[in-house]
Amino acid sequence: MAKSFTEEQLINFCREELGMMMGIAPESIGIDANFEDLRLNSIHAMQLLDELEDRLGISISPIIFWENPTLRLFCKSILQQS
Repeated sequence: MAKSFTEEQLINFCREELGMMMGIAPESIGIDANFEDLRLNSIHAMQLLDELEDRLGISISPIIFWENPTLRLFCKSILQQS
């Protein structure tokens, strides 16, 4: 693994990345909000996965977004994989 994250660090990293991609303030991204409610689209999802794969040195299946529909659940699942 290229870099280890705590859950809080991973959530903050994802919020920063998504905020840049979506053109919104990272703090406006609720960690327990459903990805659909955040209007996260497939392009954003794939970009985030690419960033995380590079940072963590692991392969992540895109299905993770449907199995873990909030940022908190998504990050917990990623940490379990790494």
